[in-house]
Amino acid sequence: EYEEKFDFVKVINQENKGQSAARNVGLAMVDTEFFSFIDSDDWVNPKFYESLLTGFTSKEVDLVVGKMNSVFEDGRIDILNGRSYLVDAFHYCALSVERDFYIKEFLKDRLSVSPCNKLYRYSSFSNLKFTEGLYNEDMEFALDLWLNCSVIAKSDDAIYYYRQRSLSTTKINSERVLDMLLIANNITRKVQEKFPNKFIKELTDFRLFFCGYLTLLRVRNAEASTKIRVFNLVTDYFKDTSIIDVITCNLLTVKRKFGLCIFKLAPKLMLKNW
Repeated sequence: EYEEKFDFVKVINQENKGQSAARNVGLAMVDTEFFSFIDSDDWVNPKFYESLLTGFTSKEVDLVVGKMNSVFEDGRIDILNGRSYLVDAFHYCALSVERDFYIKEFLKDRLSVSPCNKLYRYSSFSNLKFTEGLYNEDMEFALDLWLNCSVIAKSDDAIYYYRQRSLSTTKINSERVLDMLLIANNITRKVQEKFPNKFIKELTDFRLFFCGYLTLLRVRNAEASTKIRVFNLVTDYFKDTSIIDVITCNLLTVKRKFGLCIFKLAPKLMLKNW
């Protein structure tokens, strides 16, 4: 109905292959100067795109980032999105000068990884694609943005409302969480190739948090067979990580460090009580 009513609306029908495949098809259809994404169960404030567009103050700006608020099923809105700090704490950054700082911010989970709270200049990102068929693929796409951008701006007036559902893909208790290990490997490889012998501590902390703590957290209600497989693979993944690495991890609270230390020292004991 919208396609028939508006010349600028294009409807693409395809077999369901997941959101990354849908986004890649959409990217292939872009014929405008700017593009963005919005997920089907989320919404934006009325001047979201207008506010983002005003951030393109010069041709050097590749990307403008808005705010993201989590909305829960009971109507509660969380502007911190489950964190104890705000992400994207910047207004304008020239990455030619500050890229090292912002790669560190990305690895410390202080930059939003969602593709949906952003407006992109197409000429800057025409070759970027989402990794298809994997869980948490947004993280790798976000890193690609920070590696390819020249200038990024921020709009505090543009707000994206991200609906948190109890059965969303970020909460499924299945072996799909192991995709996080693949994504983390991809991210580690890209950072090491781009910045040899740099960010060693940040990458170790990043992997402990996302591939250790979060991976184990997201199978806490899974079936026993799934837990066993995930525990075994995560144990093998972190066999070269020391207790000192866990204790000094800047992304983990004391409680989470304690849990990962138990996991490192006695994974079977932790599995029995997880």
